Amino acid sequence: SWMWVAILFCTLSFNACTDNDDNPSKSEITKPTNAFFTAEINKLIDANYPEVVANGYAKLIIPKMMYNGDLFVFPANASSDMNHMVEAGYKAYVNGGSVSDAILGKHSHDVDFSTNASIDQIVATVPNAKAFNAFRNIWVVKAYHDGDIETDIAPIFAIFPELSGKANVPVLKNTDSPYSEDLLEDTYSRDFTFNSLYYDYANGDIIDYHGGLHDLRDGLVNTVVDADLKVSTDPRCILRGLRFAAQYNFKQL
Repeated sequence: SWMWVAILFCTLSFNACTDNDDNPSKSEITKPTNAFFTAEINKLIDANYPEVVANGYAKLIIPKMMYNGDLFVFPANASSDMNHMVEAGYKAYVNGGSVSDAILGKHSHDVDFSTNASIDQIVATVPNAKAFNAFRNIWVVKAYHDGDIETDIAPIFAIFPELSGKANVPVLKNTDSPYSEDLLEDTYSRDFTFNSLYYDYANGDIIDYHGGLHDLRDGLVNTVVDADLKVSTDPRCILRGLRFAAQYNFKQL
């Protein structure tokens, strides 16, 4: 259960755990100070968050015109790969820590992105790209560059069957494919809310379904799905949580 996960967090030297009666999957971290969180953006975040809490998700888009676009600077290899996809008419959504790092003013050297293209379309569009089986029947693509640099590219993931319809998770739309055209479905393959943020490379929109911006701003670690469900289906998230605890300097309030 989540209780023993919380105990592990609390016993660490950096005191990662704090109680939260409203949502036991949350722990407090040091709140970031960053120019991204303007009064205008905070107003949108706060207006959207009650629906996230009530329904498990609520889509929030922060357009590029509302923040300093210079925060998002990507390595040349990843930018080249995303340019190929966008120029071919596909979407390119930067995901994971690269988005939250940029919001916190840090540049990532390892960039992954999702796309609405199929595996075959990605391989046909991006130079030096090869597909490989990641796990189960899910394939992803690596684009290879000089200097042993790689870019990980994946189609938008569908909701995993073991999560479908459980604890505020929508029902899987298409059981015949591990991929989806709906970016919301992809979010359920992520661990924490601030890792389920997306950056639309073509237009600079930041897309947030699970209050990741709220949690990043307020110093909260919150799982995308119910914490008990997440731990039961992905025990490794405990170790990732510990890594984030060290990375973001968690503290007990």
